[in-house]
Amino acid sequence: MIETIIFAGIIIAIIAVATFRFYSNPKQPLKKPEKQSGEAVPGDDEPLLERYDKDQIVLMVRDPEWLYAYWEITATKQKQLSQQLGNLWQSSSPALRIYEVNQNNGHNNEIFFDIKVNEGTRNWYIHVGKPNQSFFIDLGRLLSDGSFLPILRSNLVTTPSNSFSQEIDPQWPPVEAIWAMLREQDYLDEFYGSLESAKER
Repeated sequence: MIETIIFAGIIIAIIAVATFRFYSNPKQPLKKPEKQSGEAVPGDDEPLLERYDKDQIVLMVRDPEWLYAYWEITATKQKQLSQQLGNLWQSSSPALRIYEVNQNNGHNNEIFFDIKVNEGTRNWYIHVGKPNQSFFIDLGRLLSDGSFLPILRSNLVTTPSNSFSQEIDPQWPPVEAIWAMLREQDYLDEFYGSLESAKER
């Protein structure tokens, strides 16, 4: 009996000491690893590049009804266009031309609409309102005579469907399909018949 009490007292003392030491020592903040010369430290909060000095426009799908585009026109490209067009460039305004793509015939350049964007803008959300449809866009300038001058062309994207797929994975059929299959193969009749037999017993 005495040995048990002594053993329990030792355990309680160990727990008490460990608890006291844990709460009495202030937590030391983690030190950020020192950056060696010429070596990048992960999480160094280096800013992302705002420009990549590349003439490009990238089109992305946000959801079944919206697209997102971002682009860059380098200073060299803008200078070339300004010199080529002269006053036409100064009087023009930036715009996006959104093309629908006919899946049967490829690019259908007759179905499009324009969106005027602000000068200096480098990205835009585009409402197309057409699920399961392919699109590409041109970034260009709307001239004073109403014509459109394309500068950059994007990649092709397809908006997803906004309805449930009609295709059924054979490994994961819906419950309704399982019951229909059981009815067709008379499994339900056999099952209910076996239940009736069990009740009669």
